[in-house]
Amino acid sequence: MDIETINRWLGAMAFLISIITAVGVWIGAPGKKVAAGLEKVWDGLKGHDRRIQAVENKIEHLPTGKDFAELQLGVAEVKGDVDWETKCQQDARLAILAELARQKPAPTLNVLNLTRVVEALGVRRPREWVETQLSWLENMGAVNLQASDLPGLGKVIVATLTRTGRDHVDQRNVIAGVTLPADQE
Repeated sequence: MDIETINRWLGAMAFLISIITAVGVWIGAPGKKVAAGLEKVWDGLKGHDRRIQAVENKIEHLPTGKDFAELQLGVAEVKGDVDWETKCQQDARLAILAELARQKPAPTLNVLNLTRVVEALGVRRPREWVETQLSWLENMGAVNLQASDLPGLGKVIVATLTRTGRDHVDQRNVIAGVTLPADQE
């Protein structure tokens, strides 16, 4: 091998090394920018996390929906704003939700059965009045209603308890306009 051949090989190797270096720099430069950008995002997330924790700590000590509902009912009773009919409606709505929650395996009853439940409270009202309470509960998201044609009974409304309704009965959430369930001991 003569010097010219070695020179050519060394030149070719130097050229390949410079290309590989250029490609490495070209590929690595955006990576550094991305790493710097990710570091900024990470720092921002840490700041957000601290603020979220501070808000969660404050929220823990705020009154719950149940507290507000009890306060609202207490103030209304003190002011004399809760008339007998309103109290009957609120009690009937709770009785409906509670009876639906007791149904196994599915929380479903028709309006005829629910009318009997309301009558057991001592609230004697027609079926249409109970249907009005069911419509009100549906508007609040506590029940789903479906009209069914039952043999021998004709068209009746069938109510199914929703998660919102069960949460009220289980005292996990409060629906304003429905009597609060008594604490069970």
